[in-house]
Formats: sequence, structure tokens, C-alpha cells
Amino acid sequence: MASYLALESIRRDALATDRLWISFDVVKGSAEVLYMRRSAAYQAMKRYNIIVLLSEETVAHRQARALERVRICNRNTAQISIDDKDNIYMML
Repeated sequence: MASYLALESIRRDALATDRLWISFDVVKGSAEVLYMRRSAAYQAMKRYNIIVLLSEETVAHRQARALERVRICNRNTAQISIDDKDNIYMML
């Protein structure tokens, strides 16, 4: 959970999954990242296409398809939903 941006810009992170990580194609869950600065949160959303990545990019692409909700938090919460067709919806 350390590949979001520079580590000094992250205050807290957490990842919860619904199943065991036997296959990354079936992982469903949510991730929460708390950034120190709003600009770091927006930079991460732009850099990673609004999807929280794991340490390896190939793993992250598979997980991104399976994630149902991702929350990137600063003082205000940005709530992101991913539907079955990988469309991304964001509410601030």
C-alpha cells in the first residue's frame, strides 16, 4: 500500500477485501488513503486514473477492475464508484 505518491504525503492508508487474495481477478473490496494535502490527493487521482494502485502496476490493473468502491480522503471525502463496465464515478 505504499505506491500512491511519495510516502511523506500520506497520513494513513487501509485496504479491506471481501475475499482471500487467491486470484487478483476476483478481489473485491475498498481502499482508503488519507493525504496530508489536498493537492497530493488530486495529484494521485490524476496520476493513477482515480484508482488506488498496489506495488506492481499489473496487479493494480487487475485489482482496479474488481474494486467496487475506492475512497481517497483528505479533509473532504472523494467517494469513487466503479461499475461493471469500468466506468468511474466520483462524488466530492
